[in-house]
Amino acid sequence: MKKRWIRGVKGYLAFLGRGYKLVMFLLMPLAALGMAALIACIKGQAAAGMFPETDMAAAALLLLAAEVYMDRWTFGSIAARKGGGVEYLKTSPRGLETVRAALWAEKGRMLFEYLAVFGLCKALQRGISGGSWGAWGLQAIVQAAALVTAEYCVAVCFKQIARYFDDLHLNSLLTAMAGMVFILLINALRAFGTYVLLGLFLLAFPATIVSIRLTTARVEEDYYDQKV
Repeated sequence: MKKRWIRGVKGYLAFLGRGYKLVMFLLMPLAALGMAALIACIKGQAAAGMFPETDMAAAALLLLAAEVYMDRWTFGSIAARKGGGVEYLKTSPRGLETVRAALWAEKGRMLFEYLAVFGLCKALQRGISGGSWGAWGLQAIVQAAALVTAEYCVAVCFKQIARYFDDLHLNSLLTAMAGMVFILLINALRAFGTYVLLGLFLLAFPATIVSIRLTTARVEEDYYDQKV
């Protein structure tokens, strides 16, 4: 299992260019943290309530937009008809295995990055606004869980759709649509709370499985030169 994950991470990193790593692993997390800190300074205190407030949702929206749009420079159009760019994978008997492992590693990276960024955002807000850390703990955990789950589900679904097309304009449209769906989910979380959060938790794992299977199925068709 450990070796498989190591191969998956190596395979995933092989799909990433330097620009993508710079933007998604450094610049966007820093931008989200900076936005959270700026809004915390302006507000002076953290908002009350169990589910995500506007400032955290804004930071999450920024990260989501980059996640969906920048996917074009990783697995973008990998599931497109005759446009997946998998020819080089045919040179290796482990080509399909590499793609599958890389897709799993990508999902793990998304969850880890969202947890780290939103957790740091909440801690940064609390440090700036002050207050009791003990009383704030449960609220922070629930808010971070809600943001991570909502962002993950939306990103997985819209990235999967984008991978069927090799069109920059459509990719931009899907990025905007992902943002709108995310805003609707945040409002639903505020209105219905635990019920929506539970639904998102139940959706996350099936969405991951379906996304990986759909992508690998299309790549397999190209890999064996089947009709697509």
